[in-house]
Amino acid sequence: TTSTEEAYFQTLALGHGFTIKGGRFFSALGYQNSIHAHAWDFVDTSLVQRAFLGDNYGDDGVQVLWVAPLPVYVDVGAELGRGRTLVGNFTTANDLNKNGAGSRTVFAHVGGDVGDSNAYRVGVSALHEQAGGGTPFQVADLPVTFLPGDVQIYGADFVWKWAPEGNYQYTNFKFIAEWFELHRNGNLSDQSDTFREKQSGWYMQGTYQFHPYWRVGLRYDQLQTGTFQTGTGSLNVQPADYTPKRYSAMIDWNPSEFSRIRLQYNEDKSQQFLTDHQIFLQYIYSLGTHGAHRF
Repeated sequence: TTSTEEAYFQTLALGHGFTIKGGRFFSALGYQNSIHAHAWDFVDTSLVQRAFLGDNYGDDGVQVLWVAPLPVYVDVGAELGRGRTLVGNFTTANDLNKNGAGSRTVFAHVGGDVGDSNAYRVGVSALHEQAGGGTPFQVADLPVTFLPGDVQIYGADFVWKWAPEGNYQYTNFKFIAEWFELHRNGNLSDQSDTFREKQSGWYMQGTYQFHPYWRVGLRYDQLQTGTFQTGTGSLNVQPADYTPKRYSAMIDWNPSEFSRIRLQYNEDKSQQFLTDHQIFLQYIYSLGTHGAHRF
């Protein structure tokens, strides 16, 4: 099956720093989420992105963005969407076809230049979504079903870029760090009990272009154990004393703006008692014109 990742309209001249986007688009939640896979610095996305948002969290809705008239870059934005594809949302067929605002997102960014060779951006964001229900699972050997509830995700991200005298074509360095925390609250079918789930995760990565055609990169990411509690405490689960984590290293060759060959190694310890050694060989080829990549 195939699906449309993004299909939206965007205003060009509203004035006063405002832009409106409507249709299907990747949310501005965090930094990595709105970047298409062909522009990622690694073959795969981070553990926390995959666990909380999937490869890219997109929705059908509208986004309003305001860029402040200040000497440094400042933007503030909000999104309303159906709430259709969040990982762990336990959506049913009816949820996927619902009308109205099932998700609400707010975000803000501050950035600017530091001298002629450095630039930065700091962002914060938050998502609230109505979670569907009806998914049975086992807790403490008892059959339980999630009933509709709420999901909140809070994020913070930091990006730093360096290029000698601002000329990034020959040599540059980019550092990214991102953190998310997820809260899920709702009801369980047994005893009309409530539950609360909380988990967080983060990653940091750096890529260095040492030649116009060559880059290298390192990444470390991990998830925290998290907690799961019910109102009565009868189904409270003690998480395993284990921190999922992963180490990644890559080198890629970019013979043109439209092609890339990448070799990557992951030491993946995201599963308890298992170290998975992964090797990827990736070829990316882009067809046609495309807009400028984001900061």
